Amino acid sequence: MDCDDNGIRGGSSTRLPPSSSLTENDLVEDIGDLHINSSPSTSYRSLNDLPVEILREIVEELTPHEHRYDWDWDYCSVCHGGEKYELDQSDIRNLRLVNRLFCELASPLLLPHIHIDISQTALDTLEQLLVMPRLASGVRSIKLQMAYRTKALAEAPVYFTNTRLQLLNKQVERYGVGRNPTPNIGFLDSHGEFISEPAESCEAASNFDEICKSWSLMMEIWEEPAFDTSQQCERDEWSSILRNSYERFKALHLEQSRLVEDGIFTQKVASAIKRLGKVEHLVFYNTNHSKRCQFMEESDLAEYHPNILLDKAALTSWLEAGLSWKINEALFSNGSNFVARLLTDLPVAIHQAGHHLKSLVVNAFPRKGDYSMILPPTKDRDSLLHQLRISCQDLQSVHIDHHTHPPPTRTAPIEGQDKEIIDGYISAVISSPKLKTLNIDLTCFGLHLEGGSRPGDGYHLGPALSKCPPFPYLKELRVCGVKLDQQEFFTFVQGVGHRLRRLYVDVKLQNGSWVSILELLRDRLAAQLPGIVKWGLYTIGLRLKGGEILDAGFLGDSGTYESEDVINVGAMDYLFGVVEDNPFL
Repeated sequence: MDCDDNGIRGGSSTRLPPSSSLTENDLVEDIGDLHINSSPSTSYRSLNDLPVEILREIVEELTPHEHRYDWDWDYCSVCHGGEKYELDQSDIRNLRLVNRLFCELASPLLLPHIHIDISQTALDTLEQLLVMPRLASGVRSIKLQMAYRTKALAEAPVYFTNTRLQLLNKQVERYGVGRNPTPNIGFLDSHGEFISEPAESCEAASNFDEICKSWSLMMEIWEEPAFDTSQQCERDEWSSILRNSYERFKALHLEQSRLVEDGIFTQKVASAIKRLGKVEHLVFYNTNHSKRCQFMEESDLAEYHPNILLDKAALTSWLEAGLSWKINEALFSNGSNFVARLLTDLPVAIHQAGHHLKSLVVNAFPRKGDYSMILPPTKDRDSLLHQLRISCQDLQSVHIDHHTHPPPTRTAPIEGQDKEIIDGYISAVISSPKLKTLNIDLTCFGLHLEGGSRPGDGYHLGPALSKCPPFPYLKELRVCGVKLDQQEFFTFVQGVGHRLRRLYVDVKLQNGSWVSILELLRDRLAAQLPGIVKWGLYTIGLRLKGGEILDAGFLGDSGTYESEDVINVGAMDYLFGVVEDNPFL
């Protein structure tokens, strides 16, 4: 059986198994050489007589229409496994079993997206995929999970244990494990499934109590002077799981650090993307939002999963996993996020390898600090940003969507070197004049009071937009969580062509008026207006603030205030062409 005739089991967003475990049991049986002795029916003969091009079109109908766009407003949903975009892999598998021709046509549809993490296992598995040309030829996106293991935890077993206990305790309190051991009362797991059996709830609560006692004792032992964590000191199975998991966590931290800082991971992934040949999309993400995901992301494990109190293998995986950026930033001061440099290094390396991406999705970005970590400290910042800008010149779709819940508390705006780095990075990745889709959501970088309430002052994006080229091909625009001067926004919209057909604006105007900006947006949408009206209201969305809109609303000619919602609806009617009068005049 040839390797390249096989398909890996899994959904459209499939995590590849480790290469060491990739056996024939994981591959689809190839029956291309089998012959059917019975006489073929007329319909079967007719199907085989169709031109290959027609058959390929039929096969490709198994993929959602959204997957075949060169640009894609909903690509973030596709990348995060939105339910309506998931492929039915069983149909594709069955189609491959028809005959050799259909195996050839359907195989590339089995693995459109590849999830990898920052590990040697991921690199080895990419190499394994490259020897399966039929599967490899269908890969269109590489999705990089950015969870990481910090040095502070890897070098301090007591800190490691205490941190895990705190995270576990928070989630136990959140989900109420063992609080209601009566029928029909339980808790929701991380996928929204209701666990109602009181036996499971009681068992989870009992295990949690045992874990707390066992691990507390382990911390006392580890705190003794000159104690070696590699020594056997387990009192029970829980302490054995802890010690072995800590040793594994420490080893994986060293591996991650070496792969990133030596550039090994970047170069090998870039080389693999070049050899795969048809990869168009690169996605950096921190958590997986799919409710139907067929595998468990490291960040999901880091956050919590109820099975870790019932399944010791799941508990071990959770302990060994890297933590999400959100948790790491809450635990440690600046300087710990050594993987952030991949946001810059990887696109540059892919371009230098001779491959041109069409889409970049950045759903992982430092939230509270470590902004300088996205640029390697050993390289000149301006030179590296210039290389990044060159690497992004062929992009047709850019999503910088970092709207997390709740946003971090921020009582003062980001300024100085941190702002220069953020502006420089955004300016570089949105510098392609070929852009058809642009989605920027910087809600996380605005001002936020304690507890996540938002006073409405967004991130000042003007310096980044001022370096943008015109976007004559832009079809879809979404800008959220930012503030701009009137002239900054007006100049940006002036560079947008007349192909715009989807628009969402959540912007605060620092000064000036909305009048000219709204007129310009209406002009840019005019050519596509018949289609926009046909597609429906959700193709345009506005949440305008500032300018004429005061905190209490809009003060009209009548001297009475109109609410912000009323004004935004009126502005949307103006853009749709429902009314001819600009609501701000």
